[in-house]
Amino acid sequence: MLLSITGHMKTSTMSSKLYSALISLLILSVIQMAGCERHTQALPLRIGIHFWPGLEFLQIAHDQGFFAREGVTVNLVRFTSLADEQRAYEYGHVDGAYVSLDQVVIMNDRGIPARMVLVGDISKGGDGIIARPDHKSLADLRGARVGVTIGATNHFTLVKALQMGNVNEDEVEIINLPEDRIMDAFNNGQVDIAVTWEPELARNAHRQDAHILFTSAAFPDLIIDGIVFPPTILKKRHQEIQAMIRGWHRALSYAKQNPDATYAAIARYQNSDVTLMNTIFKGIEMGNKEVNQRVLGVEGMIGTGVHAAKQVSEFLLRFNLIKTTPDPHEMFVPIANAP
Repeated sequence: MLLSITGHMKTSTMSSKLYSALISLLILSVIQMAGCERHTQALPLRIGIHFWPGLEFLQIAHDQGFFAREGVTVNLVRFTSLADEQRAYEYGHVDGAYVSLDQVVIMNDRGIPARMVLVGDISKGGDGIIARPDHKSLADLRGARVGVTIGATNHFTLVKALQMGNVNEDEVEIINLPEDRIMDAFNNGQVDIAVTWEPELARNAHRQDAHILFTSAAFPDLIIDGIVFPPTILKKRHQEIQAMIRGWHRALSYAKQNPDATYAAIARYQNSDVTLMNTIFKGIEMGNKEVNQRVLGVEGMIGTGVHAAKQVSEFLLRFNLIKTTPDPHEMFVPIANAP
């Protein structure tokens, strides 16, 4: 009897120890999983950016703590060229990127999924053509040597200008140049016409030997910049992206209340001056909530971005810069409807 009782006690003791060990292991696993989840949530949202005044409201939102107030950590990763930014996006070195609509089309055509969830800005005069004084109208472009980057946004601007001036594309001499060499070519006489964008337009607006012949104000809602994410990131980090967008809108509200401080900060980011920034932003429509609804669309209504994407795709296809026409409806995702 004593042996029986002792054996029972040992069995009970072992069962109790085993039970306690299992409970401890379970608790440890839960703690580790929670830690991993917190670590995942704490990972910064990495957004690639390049050199363009309109996107600097992301930097304003970061520096003013608007992202932090919305509960999201955003790392802005600066690139010296849009091409480098695109490669970083393609290989997952950033989660999202601030790009132009033509690049969105190109990326999707190349099998790099990109969905625009925030319209950052629209060019309404921020892109244009600088000409010599003897080129007084678009018709005067005939026979001119035009500095442009084939396939880039400035090429699209040139094509629209030629269409509006009833000038055939073969009536101008296209000089294909990198974006950062166009103004140098114009200044040293290699080209008669420079197709460029801000801040170059503002810098050259008051020259005696040149004038601004044409701007994107003539075709609104076609040159669009914004933030894109892959569908996988949209699904995994939906709430963080929403928080980032709220931080963006906080920055726009801050700019309305503090324009001098805002433009002074953007001038520092752009290595420029405040007067130039004030001129530049006259040709840029910033992506507030109303603009985003208009371009991205809302439930039951297709946004203007779809129409713009179709025109941009036709342009890129005509110059063999894309192989197919990606579905424009897939390129724009109002964040409320994001997967």
